[in-house]
Amino acid sequence: MQFSSPFSIYNIKRRMTALPPISEKIFQSQIQALYTEPMSDSGSEDSSNDDSDDSPLIESECVDEVPEHFPPSQCIFCDLVSVTVEENLTHMSSHGLHIPHVPCLIDLGTFISYLGTLVLTYRECLYCGHTKGSVQGIRQHMVAKGHCMINLDAGSELLEFWEFPEEHEEDKSGMSR
Repeated sequence: MQFSSPFSIYNIKRRMTALPPISEKIFQSQIQALYTEPMSDSGSEDSSNDDSDDSPLIESECVDEVPEHFPPSQCIFCDLVSVTVEENLTHMSSHGLHIPHVPCLIDLGTFISYLGTLVLTYRECLYCGHTKGSVQGIRQHMVAKGHCMINLDAGSELLEFWEFPEEHEEDKSGMSR
């Protein structure tokens, strides 16, 4: 299973907001609906009425003024935008961010985008999960507390972004921060 697909990332975001995951069929129908005319009936036969309460929330409905996709070349802790994802990773290490086992990440860009979504959309600390009312507030919290790092304790949803060879499966729970 590939966790960097938009469908998988969307379900991870739903879990973060205590919503149940949706099926890929429902996700695809919602994506298709976004690209069709607003009053179009196309695709309505594929959607059953009992799924209407389970339809995914569109990002813009939940959070105002936050881009739908966080660019992986932008720093999570300040407003610097780097030329490449790798340069951004080097820059963010000056804030204290260390991402272990980078070669085993399924997709570095998607992972950084996801971290950015946690901080900028959900205003959630990457280390302790504390939330604040503003992006500036959560950034200040992470810097002041030394939480400009990711928490990869056993059971962390972030572990889903790594794919380890079978002989290194035991490393997932013991990843260094």
